[in-house]
Amino acid sequence: MNRFAVLSALLVPLVLTGSRLASGQSTHSLSLEALAISAGNTVSNAASSQSGTTGRSLSTANVRLTKAKETLQINVHNFGMLPDNAHVEWYFVAAPVHPEPGKAAAEQEFVFDHGAKDLVLPGNATQTITAESQEVTSAVRSSSRGRSSGSSRRSSGFAMPRAGQKPQESGSALRGWMVRVVADGKVIAARGSNQAYEDLAKDNVKLADLADNEAPPAVGARSYKKTVAKKTSN
Repeated sequence: MNRFAVLSALLVPLVLTGSRLASGQSTHSLSLEALAISAGNTVSNAASSQSGTTGRSLSTANVRLTKAKETLQINVHNFGMLPDNAHVEWYFVAAPVHPEPGKAAAEQEFVFDHGAKDLVLPGNATQTITAESQEVTSAVRSSSRGRSSGSSRRSSGFAMPRAGQKPQESGSALRGWMVRVVADGKVIAARGSNQAYEDLAKDNVKLADLADNEAPPAVGARSYKKTVAKKTSN
């Protein structure tokens, strides 16, 4: 999705609210509720071994994969008497499991999934959206070596960690989410998995900066760079 497409999407609420503006009402009677109704992690383990000339295992590599995703229930309510329109956006945020040294943690977060939907709500009505993120994957790789002790015990090897070797981490982990309602080019309401994300969702410029952050090299991670247009009106 390019910036032109996002700009067009943000202008949709302005077009849709023509009937309300024609009736002399430029305010909106919308409220927003967002809840995480499901957060699932799938963990799998795989191992591979390297054998010597005698057939005995010399080293074993173990990989632990964690795949995480989240599902949101988004409720938008029109508490006014007249029909109203809403452009609803949601964002899922991840961060590398192995942060880049010397760089602030917040600067390494990125939007790995994003969606939007336009709603037309009758007076005193509620509409619900179920938003499910894609999976974000992390991996932890460790290795061990076979060791034998003494000639009489040479046939009984056992796994020992490689000296001085730490598990290698790669990929990304889910950090949180943001939901917001936009109408007439302004953020009407916003919710987040924490207060920091909720505040960020209200600021178009900061949200665009987050969307500009690149996803790190990862197992299945996906970057949604440049999916939010920088607009100064909040």
